[in-house]
Amino acid sequence: MILILESNNADAIQAISAMAKALDVKFKIEADTAIVSKSEIQRRTKALKPFKGALKQYSTGYQPAKHDWYQQ
Repeated sequence: MILILESNNADAIQAISAMAKALDVKFKIEADTAIVSKSEIQRRTKALKPFKGALKQYSTGYQPAKHDWYQQ
């Protein structure tokens, strides 16, 4: 599986890199000089469109509070 994360936030990239190292996951960081073409953006959007909102029908409306994970 390949997961692509695009971000200009240096702190987010550093945090994700630290998490990947802790989990012993291979990753690479590419320079942001690579520009994504319009056709690539359209291809990615088209690939994601069928999945948008797919799980909404299963939602119960439950929104956990900040410490619910601990109380359970």
